[in-house]
Amino acid sequence: MFEYNLRIFNATKESSDLYECTDLDRPDDISEKAYVFVIDAPDVSIVYASQNPMREEADFSAECQVIDANPEEIVDEYWISPGGNRISDNASLLLKNVSREMSGEYTCVMSNVFHNGVKGNGTATVEVDVQYLSTVNMTVMPSLNVTEGEEVTIVCEALNGNPDPHRLQLLHKGNIIDESDDRKLQITFESVNGSHSGIYQCNAYTRFYDGEEHSTIMREIVVNSIAYQVIQLQFLVYVLIRFPSHSGHIHTVEVDRFHVHPY
Repeated sequence: MFEYNLRIFNATKESSDLYECTDLDRPDDISEKAYVFVIDAPDVSIVYASQNPMREEADFSAECQVIDANPEEIVDEYWISPGGNRISDNASLLLKNVSREMSGEYTCVMSNVFHNGVKGNGTATVEVDVQYLSTVNMTVMPSLNVTEGEEVTIVCEALNGNPDPHRLQLLHKGNIIDESDDRKLQITFESVNGSHSGIYQCNAYTRFYDGEEHSTIMREIVVNSIAYQVIQLQFLVYVLIRFPSHSGHIHTVEVDRFHVHPY
């Protein structure tokens, strides 16, 4: 008597089939058949998703469905947020008036139950990408109010934003004085004068899926002139005439007095 064994390693749902064992010497007399039924969690797919990426305050929706499952009966379906919270009890996801905090991976879960009572979970994910402008910050050191001859540094920086801005631009009185493709731009004036006074503007340009926009910030720098104190000296001059009298004495007479300025 001979014993023949069939082993299937790493079985998948594709392994489900009718298998037959036959004695080749007596194929008509000895032949056994067995159906291998491989249970599997649902195969889930995202079948619809609205515009993504999107801008803040837009609505987003998505739909998932089961492509295949064994057993076929679906006992549960829901969506999970990026934070792990269950947010929908069906195959449909609707996010209204989205904000930047709602970006992330959303997961659709479909469940069936195996013969031993264990639940099989199939998943599919969609990445929600909410786009928004950067916040622009401008720092002027040592201050916005300086004196001629001082060194002044202007730092322009784009904070957060999705996607990152592709260009920073610094303007003075509407004219471009510096540009950068980084998130930070810095310029230093070693000795400022009156021409450096005025409005400085920093722009951060971002390319969104539907076009380019920019955020901006403005600061006014005041350069004060150095005050020169002129000390005016006045001299009092007397004009005196001296002449002898009949008595032989010398008399002095003041004829005039006036001020003399040393400039």
